[in-house]
Amino acid sequence: MKTCLQCEKTFRGRADKRYCSDYCRAQFNNQQRRTKPSTQQRIHSFLKQNHQILTQLLRERKSIRIEETQLVELGFRLRYVTHWVEAPEQPTRFGCYEFEWQKTKAGFIEVQKTKSVIGTRLTIRV
Repeated sequence: MKTCLQCEKTFRGRADKRYCSDYCRAQFNNQQRRTKPSTQQRIHSFLKQNHQILTQLLRERKSIRIEETQLVELGFRLRYVTHWVEAPEQPTRFGCYEFEWQKTKAGFIEVQKTKSVIGTRLTIRV
């Protein structure tokens, strides 16, 4: 007799069987994913948080200028981006979905909402 890893009931079955039913197997695996988020899930949550912060800051405006320290205090993570745009003799613009920003020499971040991210290189910088 074996013991189910999820409900701890005893059951009969193959030597390699670990759960008494498909339901228990699914519940066990779902619980594992919730308690141990993958790297991909963590990065996606950081990107979602960045997007929410930028959405709240811009609301109906097309662009804003904010101190880098203020943006970081709001929970924004500068190193997590969906894309970046490099142009000759211009500072690199970083993006989070439909938003793009660049750092100024004075320590500010200039953020603007773009029309589309189609055609930009989608890359995650870690």
